[in-house]
Amino acid sequence: TNLNILIQRSNHTQATSEPPEVTVFPKEPVELGQPNTLICHIDKFFPPVLNVTWLRNGQPVTEGVSETIFLPRTDYSFHKFHYLTFMPLTDDVYDCKVDHWGLDKPLVGHW
Repeated sequence: TNLNILIQRSNHTQATSEPPEVTVFPKEPVELGQPNTLICHIDKFFPPVLNVTWLRNGQPVTEGVSETIFLPRTDYSFHKFHYLTFMPLTDDVYDCKVDHWGLDKPLVGHW
């Protein structure tokens, strides 16, 4: 099974934490008032444990949020996508806040 493969891979890697890289970008070209999806790509991290929060103008957003499973990379680290459906408005600021063992403080991807 996939889980057994992941466990085996984990046992073969050093027990160090690899902190993630975070990139936030829109799925479609942004037009004000047109529904869109923000994508938060969390990349090159280990172990596969994350806490991810979407923020709009500094406030947590829970509606319209989805995510993929942890996706293995060829170098034993992982990547993952988090999605937020949103309506672009002039003054709104969006952040994807990622907390991981390899980070001293949460990493924020800004859009």
